[in-house]
Amino acid sequence: VKIMVRANAELTIGGSQKSLSGITSDTIIICSKKIIIGRDSIISWNVYISDSSQHKIDGIERINDIEIGNNVWLSEGVTISYGTKVGNGSIVGSKSFLNGIFEENTLIAGIPAKIKKYNIKWER
Repeated sequence: VKIMVRANAELTIGGSQKSLSGITSDTIIICSKKIIIGRDSIISWNVYISDSSQHKIDGIERINDIEIGNNVWLSEGVTISYGTKVGNGSIVGSKSFLNGIFEENTLIAGIPAKIKKYNIKWER
């Protein structure tokens, strides 16, 4: 796992008394401004999370907060782009690309990612 946090940026990774958030191998998190990962969330292998475009296009580097809610499961190979919010209790399907705001308790998948199912419940 590689985690990079710029000076004055904020990275929060939640946990809990009964189970901790998990980050699996080959995941990269690049925090340029603010990334929040909620408690009891699972990040599978080879996930990429960045709140920045990492490069300037026409002189502008795009930077926007990311919020991943509590009890969220990011499947293998997911990419979370700047400005994304994933609601509590959601599952993100393998290899999905997220750039937007997604409701709680939803199944999210695709490139670009879309909500595939509402009112889901999952547990370890």
